[in-house]
Amino acid sequence: VMSPQQLGHAELVAYRRAVPSPNFTRTLHDVRITAFGPDMAIAMCEFKRSDTTLHGFQTQTWVRLGAQWKIVSAHVSMIPMPA
Repeated sequence: VMSPQQLGHAELVAYRRAVPSPNFTRTLHDVRITAFGPDMAIAMCEFKRSDTTLHGFQTQTWVRLGAQWKIVSAHVSMIPMPA
């Protein structure tokens, strides 16, 4: 089941308030972080969830804005993997 797309911070906050917390655990593996200078990095990982056989992938783009790091873009996909 695909979640609705959230565009912007306000939509994401409203979605998370309306949806109950998930009832699963998640194990990260193959975490990769690539820095692009001192103020930007891409974090990628694969993961397994306890409630599905699908294989997860997550990417986050982090940027230093002033004294804080912020996620400026993120994506999660879950796909079946060949046996």
